Amino acid sequence: MTKIEPLDLGPLPTELLKSALNLELPPGQVHFSVKAQQHAIERHSQGEFDICKTQLPSAIRRPDYVGQSPHHRNDGFELIAATGEAQGGVLVAVELERDANGRYIVASTYIISEATIARRLRTGHLKRSK
Repeated sequence: MTKIEPLDLGPLPTELLKSALNLELPPGQVHFSVKAQQHAIERHSQGEFDICKTQLPSAIRRPDYVGQSPHHRNDGFELIAATGEAQGGVLVAVELERDANGRYIVASTYIISEATIARRLRTGHLKRSK
């Protein structure tokens, strides 16, 4: 198993989240802790995590879709990078509350299917960001 290191993924696209989701968020960096990465691996798989990890910077900088699950509307939001492959995209779940260092925390990441993206677009839980 590869050693897991904390990942700093760059600034959160706050202007995009404001225009797409009406979220007024202060600027801040996005951080993926070792504990949250371990959670993603345990919940999904090492192989899926490895695919997601390559797409994380793109999902944060230039997500193709943004949204909020009705189950997490008060505590987080989702950024999705389309992969251009049959698997759909890579979802990055980010917490609304920043940590003591002012960073937005990635809660998890996983592959989301094209069908799920389409369904969430229809129900309004996701919006195209481009």
